[in-house]
Amino acid sequence: MIKSIIIIALFMTSLFALNDSPQKINSYFEYDAANGWWWYKEKYKDGDKEFETKEKMSNKEKRKVDKEEEKIRILKSQNKKLAKIKERLEYAFPNITPIYTKNKKTGKKCLTNSSEDCFVFPLQAEAQHVPVMAKWLSKPNPENSKEWLKWQAKYFNHLTNIGYGNKFAYLNNGSKAYKTDNILNNGGNLNYPIMSKLVDNRQYQIVDQLKDKISILIFLGKTKTMDFANLADTSFASWGKDFYKKWNFYFVFERQSDIEAYDKRIKNSGIVANYNAWKNFKKNGFVISKPTYFKKFNIHISPTVVALYTTKSKTKKKDIIWQKIQTGDISTFSVIRNTVQFLIYNKIISAKELSVENTLNNFHKRSLKNADINEKEIYKSTNKLNIGGKK
Repeated sequence: MIKSIIIIALFMTSLFALNDSPQKINSYFEYDAANGWWWYKEKYKDGDKEFETKEKMSNKEKRKVDKEEEKIRILKSQNKKLAKIKERLEYAFPNITPIYTKNKKTGKKCLTNSSEDCFVFPLQAEAQHVPVMAKWLSKPNPENSKEWLKWQAKYFNHLTNIGYGNKFAYLNNGSKAYKTDNILNNGGNLNYPIMSKLVDNRQYQIVDQLKDKISILIFLGKTKTMDFANLADTSFASWGKDFYKKWNFYFVFERQSDIEAYDKRIKNSGIVANYNAWKNFKKNGFVISKPTYFKKFNIHISPTVVALYTTKSKTKKKDIIWQKIQTGDISTFSVIRNTVQFLIYNKIISAKELSVENTLNNFHKRSLKNADINEKEIYKSTNKLNIGGKK
């Protein structure tokens, strides 16, 4: 009976296909309770008319049909899953090259890389997972190279952001965030090539451009042994140079007695320029005793440097973000470098501001260009101070 139904269905389908009419709408089973059997029904549409065909089926035949349908359903489900597995495997483990390609001279099918004319650049899986890289490697033309460099810059900036994020998270939270030994957080340069000096010059220009928005708090005296071991007490002459006079920086101590201890040590050192700078800073209010600042900025060791940045505001309220940017060193060049990193990390300036083009042009004064400023993408989790305005 089942075979006859299938044959009839195939014959009807062929006939209707030849005549291009009628069209099958659906099919279903209907149980005839009075007689104890099933009807297999198919509904068709012929123009504006609809009609139905039916075939009688015993309970045994119906069970066989159900089993066949279940098998088909399971097979479809498995095929769907297998297709997904195959797609994933082909992505995870792609072929370095296709097996065959076209001969560049003859145009005929040939084994890939079997000769010069059958050349296909072998792409590793990692490259194939980055289509812009694959295009650049397979077809190195000006447009593909440009797109690759743009992607690569984005990638490098992302890695830089990861590094800055870890650094600032550690400086802010210490062992709470990084529960392992980390004594030498910042290594020193063994050499100082000319390009580093050019980059320092560009970083100085950026900080100088934003001097009205940036303040630097240099915390000293909390752990005086570390201060003196890191020569913090000999750095005041550097900070006293003319081109730092318009910058907002303060040397912050927890107690007046700490300032007095510094005063005695600097005076006894015999370094006249350093002592004169120190006296000038005290006279002009750049050396301050603020115990509340040590608590507010979570300062436990010195020297520690905190950078503050004032964002634009349409109201009288000032929004100030801040970040510990370094410990163990208060040299001017390192404070400037880490301040710029703070600005880049919070996307206030772009890493491209330190490109060779900008660095060299600004150094040679061919095209002095201010950094582009963006205050719309600062991380919400960055430390903030709210000063002035309504609460």
